Formats: sequence, C-alpha cells, structure tokens
Amino acid sequence: MTPSILDLALALLGLSLGLAAARVLLGPTTADRAMALEVVGLHLIAVMGVWSVRGGNTDFFDAMLALAVVSFVGTLAIANYLVKGIPIDADRR
Repeated sequence: MTPSILDLALALLGLSLGLAAARVLLGPTTADRAMALEVVGLHLIAVMGVWSVRGGNTDFFDAMLALAVVSFVGTLAIANYLVKGIPIDADRR
C-alpha cells in the first residue's frame, strides 16, 4: 500500500478514536460507556496494525494480541457487572 493511503487510514482512525473517547466520557449510561471503551480498544489495535504495516515491522503484533485479550476479558467483566450488578469477585463469597 502507498504511504498516503496508510496516512489517511491513520487519520480516520484517529478521528473515530477521538469520537469514541468522547463517548466514553459523555455516555449517558454505563452500558454506553462500556461499549465505547471496547471500541477504543479495537481502534488502538487497528492503529497499531496500520502503524506496523506502514513501518514494515512486526514489533506491535504481540502488543496487539495482548490488548485484544485484555479487551475481551474486560468486556466479559463489564457485561457480568451490567447483568448481575455485582463485580466478578463477589460471586465467590
């Protein structure tokens, strides 16, 4: 891919990342904020991927995988909290 297309992709990802971050701060409900936080995590993974392609290196791939796993576990924890109204650790008592 040409660098100009990758620069455009980074700019658009940055714009949508900013909008998602605003939704995290201004979301009217906890569920809206949780979904926006998931979107922010996915955008960060996408930015790292485009940056890796643009730079021609694979240094960010491990970080992308780790961020995806942490984002997934965080989504499960937030979903559990929204459904049950209690943190995950409270189930063990």
